[in-house]
Amino acid sequence: MNTGKFNENENESISAYNGGLFYPDEILDNVIIDDKILWKDCLKISKYNFKSD
Repeated sequence: MNTGKFNENENESISAYNGGLFYPDEILDNVIIDDKILWKDCLKISKYNFKSD
């Protein structure tokens, strides 16, 4: 994702994502979030009215 994919047919090319957002990260790749916490926070986010921003 960080380098993209370039093809001869421009319609099939995929641009790279800048900033290293998808680079491997040893700490983040090993974080384990308890399902109960994740579930609770996902419910909060799902109830948010994003149209209000």
